[in-house]
Amino acid sequence: MAKHTKLVSQSCFYHIQALHHICGVSDRTIAVAIAFASVSSTLNNANSVLYGPLAKNITCLQRVQNAAVRV
Repeated sequence: MAKHTKLVSQSCFYHIQALHHICGVSDRTIAVAIAFASVSSTLNNANSVLYGPLAKNITCLQRVQNAAVRV
């Protein structure tokens, strides 16, 4: 489960980094919608696998959500 959590977080951070590059070009509301859609859909797909996760795994996914909010 830790490996899956790590892969999900890496994927989300990749997409967040890509969104950071287009924030200056697009409208803020569009960038927020894209960030929310991409990160939340990836995390929701991981929910079915993450039944009863450890606190370490929860912390890793929480960092992804916090990074998406900062962008």
